[in-house]
Amino acid sequence: MPELPRNLPHLYLAGSGKAEPYTTKLRPRGRPLPQRERAVQAEAVILALAGAMAAAEVERGEREPDILAGTPGFYLDFELPLGSEDAAERLENRQKHIELVAVRPESGDSPARATVFVPDTAADHFLRKVEQYRDEETRTDKPKTKP
Repeated sequence: MPELPRNLPHLYLAGSGKAEPYTTKLRPRGRPLPQRERAVQAEAVILALAGAMAAAEVERGEREPDILAGTPGFYLDFELPLGSEDAAERLENRQKHIELVAVRPESGDSPARATVFVPDTAADHFLRKVEQYRDEETRTDKPKTKP
């Protein structure tokens, strides 16, 4: 290594760099999601979503109508499996105004959780997405979308 001038000691870092492979900024590379039995997983997710949406409707009925303001909708909490924290960003859909509100990282025994606001106009978005994951195939026999 050539001797560099020492008149800027705060910028000279000898031997501190290491080579890393190139990663593109166009599409972030995350860990692939684990393989699952799609039909069984889809039915479990559909049942959980239907239960959560029914609970949200019950809560909405218990609210006082005078205090309702803003976009009508509900919040969904998703539990993310270990190592799948990158999947939280896939829950958001800006075109349908579905917004990722919070992500709580895993701590100890509890898994990571993501909270999403879903407006009433997009209430069936996640159900349709799971049904598409369950039913549609690509040319490579892989699911077209991931829930």
